[in-house]
Amino acid sequence: MQEFIQTAKEAAVLGGYILKENFKTVKREDVEYKAKKDFVTFVDKLSEDRIKDFILSKYPDHSFLGEEEGISGKEESEYLWIVDPLDGTKNYINGFEIFAVSVALQKDQEIIAGAVYIPMLDKLYWAGKGEGAYLNGSSIKV
Repeated sequence: MQEFIQTAKEAAVLGGYILKENFKTVKREDVEYKAKKDFVTFVDKLSEDRIKDFILSKYPDHSFLGEEEGISGKEESEYLWIVDPLDGTKNYINGFEIFAVSVALQKDQEIIAGAVYIPMLDKLYWAGKGEGAYLNGSSIKV
């Protein structure tokens, strides 16, 4: 379990680094509309690609579901990584610093580990089934 939690944490921080590195570089013409009030940018895709490559290099027998590009990896796996590479795209586009990267691992239809990283505040939340929940290393109650 600890290995999965660590991977979720590292993946979220990796994605957050990309978001932070590209913050305030997205121009209006770079924004694509998936649906009304549902935006995507090259940064969403870049973050997702890097997270996917990181996770699948560690666990090539797992599946990966990203918000931007759908499912990849070994589709019949009992393990499914679920990722929102930029939760808060509208804030990101508008230069507001409240956005996050969300990474979760599901096994047999149950979430067993996850991490959420808010890069501009350097806040990393994580939890694992039976392991508790944490913020930057300190135990929290949920």
